[in-house]
Amino acid sequence: MSFAEKIIALLNEKNIAQSKMLSDLNLGKNQLAYWKKNGNIPKWDTVENIAKYLGVSADYLLRNEQKKSTPTDSADAEADRLFEQVKQLPLEKQQQAFDYLRFLLGQQDNH
Repeated sequence: MSFAEKIIALLNEKNIAQSKMLSDLNLGKNQLAYWKKNGNIPKWDTVENIAKYLGVSADYLLRNEQKKSTPTDSADAEADRLFEQVKQLPLEKQQQAFDYLRFLLGQQDNH
């Protein structure tokens, strides 16, 4: 399976639209189709960003590796993805999200 085919399969598996991933990662709307058609692979930082976004290792995307990621890698990627989404919220909503996390972690309100 090619680099682009692995991305497409992962997007389908996670029920994420190709256009959403491309937009979220600030990539061109036809970038994935270009990689698929030409068999190209983007620069390393783009590969890393895509891997992180999809919760897999860059090695999985680039090689014939069967292992997608470790549970820790997936959790870290999910935490990073959620944090990026929280940063897009209005300040009041960000504070509510952080207050809820503090509550779940049993921590005192620090603001």
